[in-house]
Amino acid sequence: MLHIYLDLVPQTTGDLLTLSTQVFKKHIPDDQSLEAFLDNLEDKVWEVMRTHDQLPHIGSIYTDIVIEFCEMVMERVMPDADISVDADELSINNQSIDGWRDFNAVYKAYEEEQKELAEAI
Repeated sequence: MLHIYLDLVPQTTGDLLTLSTQVFKKHIPDDQSLEAFLDNLEDKVWEVMRTHDQLPHIGSIYTDIVIEFCEMVMERVMPDADISVDADELSINNQSIDGWRDFNAVYKAYEEEQKELAEAI
């Protein structure tokens, strides 16, 4: 059902949801709260819409929910990273992430940094 909203959101929102879902499934697939959030994405969109006095643009609400999901995933996978998410861009440690390959490169650097910090202690 969610695919019907994709015409109402920027392409970057669909890309962000795809990347967030891939990261979630690869790195933290057993996180039940994120699984529930992802499974109930459509319900969350409707919950937010019901709180408005005037009907908001469903694409904007959907985009905000996807951004929230992405932030939660990235913060759980890389809790010490500087993460910035908006409708047009995901950046981690001041590096723009345009897809799976970019994420993997930043994630590898993050893991190495965390390992060095742990060894220094």
